[in-house]
Amino acid sequence: MNLMQRISRLPSFLVGSTLQTRATFDKLLSFPQDQKGATLMFVPGAFCTSSVMNPLMRKVYSMGYNVVAPADFPYYVGPLANMAPLEQCARSLLKDILWAKHERNLKSLWLLGHSNGGLISLLALDIAEKEGRKDVLNLIKGVITMGTPFKGTDVAILAQVAVPCCKDIKPGAAILDRIALKKDWVKLSLQSAGDFLVPPENQYPDGITPVPMKGFNHMDFYVGGDEKVTLTANKIKECLDENNT
Repeated sequence: MNLMQRISRLPSFLVGSTLQTRATFDKLLSFPQDQKGATLMFVPGAFCTSSVMNPLMRKVYSMGYNVVAPADFPYYVGPLANMAPLEQCARSLLKDILWAKHERNLKSLWLLGHSNGGLISLLALDIAEKEGRKDVLNLIKGVITMGTPFKGTDVAILAQVAVPCCKDIKPGAAILDRIALKKDWVKLSLQSAGDFLVPPENQYPDGITPVPMKGFNHMDFYVGGDEKVTLTANKIKECLDENNT
């Protein structure tokens, strides 16, 4: 992607950032475990409370799937949430996975992560494997990612001094190699093809073919309006149907 293409995507990114920031103060929606379809845990990215996922969770729930979100990750609140190092967030996610398993009496669970949320999901599975956590590994059916910086983003180089998680998502960070080894868990990688923040070519690990979402900037999966949220939900449904859930 050349510089002019990148710059042209900045205005829509700023709109998405504003909508996302506003959504961080929304009350997290809660949905009953009363659908016949699979259960998905929606994992947000940096600068996000779990409530930013409300529109997409609502849409996926309306399609017959159960939805749940983890507690907000460490480090501050509102638009300053989820700034902690990825491993700290991953360990927090593991606790919420087990909470959901017991609270909802789950036999299986999908992880759906936006941006850093995809990295956090895979890192949680890496930790579970290293620690022999079969209670987690036997529960998870797969991971769906959206705009996830598998190969990092250059923006993180500038932000790493102030934002701890950015040290983990700058290109070449060792933890990204560790996460890439868990790519077999990825059943769908949605690519925000018009992304300003994370170059589209960085949004999938080697060996995984992404599904490009034309015209999507980084946050459009959940704050891009009903049409884009519906397109995202339809792709998720297709993946679940293909995997017989």
